[in-house]
Amino acid sequence: MAAPFSHSDAEELNRQFEERKAHANAEMARLMDEATLLVRGKTEQVGNDVLRPAYQGFQSVAKEYPTTTLFLTVFALLSIIPVAIFLIFAIIILCTFILGAVTVAVMSAGAIIGIAASILLFVLSFTTGTAAFATFAYISFTLTSRLLHHLSDKDGNGISGWLDESLKRFGLEKALKGRSSSYGSTEDHTLQGGHDDARFNGTERERLSEEWDHTNHPYQSSQVKPEHLEEYKFPSADAPGIM
Repeated sequence: MAAPFSHSDAEELNRQFEERKAHANAEMARLMDEATLLVRGKTEQVGNDVLRPAYQGFQSVAKEYPTTTLFLTVFALLSIIPVAIFLIFAIIILCTFILGAVTVAVMSAGAIIGIAASILLFVLSFTTGTAAFATFAYISFTLTSRLLHHLSDKDGNGISGWLDESLKRFGLEKALKGRSSSYGSTEDHTLQGGHDDARFNGTERERLSEEWDHTNHPYQSSQVKPEHLEEYKFPSADAPGIM
């Protein structure tokens, strides 16, 4: 079982937390100071290398050409905002026209491609129909010419020969033989089943006949024994119930 959490343990954890917090604050302050020093150093470097020489040059030009310097200064201060607005407007218009042109180009290309696909589909349909018609005409011409050959030529074999030749020509002979063989096997099986049933019926009749012959029935022999005559006397006409 874990030991209970005491007050001293809580104080120790609080002290460690405060130490870590103070260390983190000190580290953050150190990083901020380093960043400030870095920015200040870069700013001083830019001021010493760029701004100060530019300002000194501006002062020298202003002393030598005061009127021109004043005109350029006022013009730059008044024109910087319109120029910035113009540049932003030009960029927006350029992007809008580029997007619009791309959209129109894509839509136009899609429409043209769709029209071309429709034309291609029509052409393919026409070629498919033409190929089917040509194939059907070839088959009809071949079958008709071979039929006339088998019927009119002395070397012909008649309609049966024409049929066999046509089946061989179009590769249908094996398929028809397979179907006829399966049908023949089914028929043989049916006929065999019928013979089996007839054989079973004949065997059953023989068995019943033998059972009948071995039964001690009064009708077993053609001669009726005298002791059985009483059983086969017909009732007289005076017996009751005889009309």
